[in-house]
Amino acid sequence: MAEDFISRVSSTIEKYSMIREGDAVLAGVSGGADSVALLAALDLIRKKKGGAFTLKAVHVHHGLRKNADGDEAFVRGLCKERGIPCVCAHVDVAGDAAAHGTGIEEEGRAARYRIFRREAENEHSLSGRRTVIATAHHREDNAETVLFHLCRGCSLQGAAGIRPVQGDLVRPLLFEDRPQIEGFLAKEGISFRTDESNADSSFARNYLRNIVFPGLAAHVNAESADHFAAFAEKAAEVCSYLEDETQKAFSAAVQQDGNILRIRRENLLHLATLMQGRVIYEALSLAAGGRKDLTSSHVDALLQLTTQGRGGRMLNLPGGVLARYENNVLSIYCGPGIVNRDGAAQAEKRPPAGENALRRGKNTESERGTQAFREEDYPLSAQAYRWRIFKVSDLPEGWSVPRNEYTKWFDYDTITAFPAFRTRQPGDYIVLDASGAVKKTARCMIDAKVPGALRGRIVMPADGREILWIPGCRISETYKITEKTSVILEITIVRGGPCERG
Repeated sequence: MAEDFISRVSSTIEKYSMIREGDAVLAGVSGGADSVALLAALDLIRKKKGGAFTLKAVHVHHGLRKNADGDEAFVRGLCKERGIPCVCAHVDVAGDAAAHGTGIEEEGRAARYRIFRREAENEHSLSGRRTVIATAHHREDNAETVLFHLCRGCSLQGAAGIRPVQGDLVRPLLFEDRPQIEGFLAKEGISFRTDESNADSSFARNYLRNIVFPGLAAHVNAESADHFAAFAEKAAEVCSYLEDETQKAFSAAVQQDGNILRIRRENLLHLATLMQGRVIYEALSLAAGGRKDLTSSHVDALLQLTTQGRGGRMLNLPGGVLARYENNVLSIYCGPGIVNRDGAAQAEKRPPAGENALRRGKNTESERGTQAFREEDYPLSAQAYRWRIFKVSDLPEGWSVPRNEYTKWFDYDTITAFPAFRTRQPGDYIVLDASGAVKKTARCMIDAKVPGALRGRIVMPADGREILWIPGCRISETYKITEKTSVILEITIVRGGPCERG
C-alpha cells in the first residue's frame, strides 16, 4: 500500500508539474496525519529521485492550543530523525484576529500563508532556486471547500475548490483521501499528532467535516465527498477554459487609455451573454486594483447601463471606481479621486492627478521631495527586487543615505525577520514618524495617487504586517538609518532586469 501511495503522489506531481528538478520545496507541517504524510512522501520521492529537489519543513505555532508546544517539538523531532531542515515560527493568532477584526480561522490561515511565503522568499534569495510551497490538502478538504463556498455563495471559480497548483502553491495529496493517507502512515510506522480542536464543531470547517459530511454519507450517498471533489475537478476544467476565452474577449472588446478603460456597446453586445459579464468583471477588477467587494450586482448594473444604451448615466463602484456611459461607450475610470464638483465630464477632460504625474514623471509627493514612478517601474513581482546586506563599518568615510527613488537603505537590526516581498494584505500599515503614528498601506497609496489598477498588484517588502517601503510613496520610520545603525539592508528595484542577490 505504501508503494502504491507514493506512486500515485509521484504521478500527481508529474502530471501537474508541481515540482521540477532543482526546485526548493517548503512543506507546511502541522504535525497532523495529513502534513506528516506529505513530508514523508516528499522525502521518499526526493530520495528515490536522487535528491532532485531540496526539502524543508515549515511549522507555524499559532499560540492557541495547550498542546501546541508539543506539536512543535514533535515536528522538530520528526525532521531531525529524517535529516530535513525545519523552520518553526510563532504567531499570536488570537491577538491578531482581535486587532484586525477577523475570525480565528481566517487569521490563522492568513498567518500560515504569510509565513510560508516569507520563508519561500528567503529560500529563493539564498539559493536562487525556484521555490514552491507544498500543503497537505487532500480529497476531503477539497469537498469541504466546495460545499463551504457554495453555502456562502460563489461563482463557478469558487465551486472549483482547491486547485492542484496555484502559483507557487502545490498540493501533492489533493487526490488522496483520509483512509489512504492514514493507511500509508500505518504501513510506514509513522506517528502523528491529533489536534484536539478538530473536534470543536463550532468552527465552520469542523462542522462540515464532523457533522454535515457524515450526515450526507449516512442519509444521501456514501460517496458524497468523492462526488463533490470530482465536481470540483470538472468545474476547474471549465474555469480554465473560460479564463482563456475571457482574456481573448477582453483584449478584443476593451481599450485602455491611461487610467480609463473603454468598452464600445457594439463590441460588448457581439459577445455571448455569459462572456459579457465576465469581460465587465475583468474590467472592474482591473480598475479597482483587485476583486474585493465586487459583486454580481455591480456587473449587472454596468451591463444594464450599456445594453440599454442610456447615455449620461454614472455609477460609483467599489475601489473608488467610476463608470459612465456616453455616446455608445462605457468608460470605467480607475481608482479614487476622479469625481469632483464638475463630475465625470471634467474627469474625462483632465484625468486623475496620479496618471498625469506618472506619465510626465512629475512629483506627486513634493512634501517629501521624491520623484514619482512611471507606471512601468512599479515592482509587480519579487523578482523586480535585488538586495544586499553590509556593515556600516565597511562604508567609506563621508558616506550618506542614497536619495535614489529606486534604492532604499534600512536598519537591518530593527527587522525581526528577513522581509517578505508580497502584495498588500488586510491590516498592513506603515509607520509615519518617530511618534509611532501609522497609516494603512491602502490609504498611503491612495494619498500618493498610486494608480488604482496597480495598488493591489504592487509587491512590497514587509516585516509581518508592517511595510518597510511602499514604492512611489515612502519608507517606514521604523527602519530608517540612524546613528546607532550597524548593519544595513539595501533593497533596489531592478527596472528591466532580473532579481539577483547583491
